[in-house]
Amino acid sequence: MNLRLAGASVLTACVFLGCFFLKMFDKKLSSNDWHIQKVEMNHQVYDIETMLADSAFREHEEEQDSSLNTALPEDKTALEAKEQEQKEKRKRWYELFKKKPKPKSSMGEFVFDQKENRIYGKGYCNRYFASYVWQGDRHIGIEDSGISRKVCKDEHLMAFELEFMENFKGNFTVTKGKDTLILDNQKMKIYLKTP
Repeated sequence: MNLRLAGASVLTACVFLGCFFLKMFDKKLSSNDWHIQKVEMNHQVYDIETMLADSAFREHEEEQDSSLNTALPEDKTALEAKEQEQKEKRKRWYELFKKKPKPKSSMGEFVFDQKENRIYGKGYCNRYFASYVWQGDRHIGIEDSGISRKVCKDEHLMAFELEFMENFKGNFTVTKGKDTLILDNQKMKIYLKTP
């Protein structure tokens, strides 16, 4: 009787311990929250951090241009000098941007809602959404994608959002890494990382 009780106790402990370890392991594999690191579309690479830096630089330049209100240079050498000055300003801007602590931007947010099989995320100023279905371990079908229709302040980032949504449908091959996920549908590659 004692041997049966001891055996049952050990078996019960092993079952609960196994469930605990499987639950821990499962949590690491099924992260819902991701961040878009970069996107490849139409033979171009769109890096989220660089796009935000470009946007901040354009906004800064617009403020400078509106406060100076200078006339356009007339000769070619003056135009070339102004272009060189722009390149130097952009280089200094990027150096400052990299050193400066950046506010947490939600641009590039990418969330898998596993209960409802939905994807939610945020572009520059618009939110996007889609339904998804796993097709085996390495393929995912994305359909019924849509985006809110706000007009963004930065036309370049808004154009990126619209192009992203044009390609954010169809069957994607999924490549999993340690903290990365790549979605590829031949038209677009989305590189995701855990935040």
